[in-house]
Amino acid sequence: MLKKLQEYEFSNLNVLMSEKKRIELIMQNLDEGLLLLDHNLQVTEANPVACKLLGMERANLVGRQSQELENENDLYRELVKDIMIGRTSDDHLLTVTEGGEEAYYRKSVLDIVSYNELKEQSELYGYVVSLRNVSEFKRLDQAKSNFLATVSHELKTPLASIGYSLKLLQNERVGAMNEEQTGIIRTLKQETSRLQKMVGELIDVSRLESGNIQLNVQKTNITDIINYAEEVISLQLLQKQLRVEVRWKTS
Repeated sequence: MLKKLQEYEFSNLNVLMSEKKRIELIMQNLDEGLLLLDHNLQVTEANPVACKLLGMERANLVGRQSQELENENDLYRELVKDIMIGRTSDDHLLTVTEGGEEAYYRKSVLDIVSYNELKEQSELYGYVVSLRNVSEFKRLDQAKSNFLATVSHELKTPLASIGYSLKLLQNERVGAMNEEQTGIIRTLKQETSRLQKMVGELIDVSRLESGNIQLNVQKTNITDIINYAEEVISLQLLQKQLRVEVRWKTS
């Protein structure tokens, strides 16, 4: 029996060592930074990406207390800031300087929680801090914002010219128009005005993304919005021999 128990213990030990080695290999080869902390906020593991970002060797991280590392490293202090205030689910975008250029990382902090069958309750065993490089997405987003801003400003000039030309057509000195022509000009003015409003909204979007705009939230009558939408699409529906019908339900 003793021999069997020793074999069983040895077998379990091999399984545990194998799993530990597998987890270590996964962490070492991840393309994102990972920090593991125990419930006492002591660093238990740090992969190469995390060490590179922090500018510290693994030997100088593992086994040390967070409070000590916070005093030495500004980035580490930012990484564990949420843990210190008891908030671990929110993501944050961090800007890190790499090779003289700015890189962007998405930070996530997760609790390591497991159910203790003996105590019949969940227990906190530590934390996982992950850093995912999102620099490429950030650059693409910035390029999109710049494109929107450029296109919006470029569209303003021809739209203003079209609006001015429509005003001239309505001037009697240019020439008289029949009722049908007047209706067409009126529709063109409405559509031009709508395009100008859309361009203005695109400019507002680019300002909003850059943080250079303040929203002015106001109450709006839903009836006006629906009537406006109906008026905008009515001409397009008429060409296809369709019609839109709005029904109001009163309680």
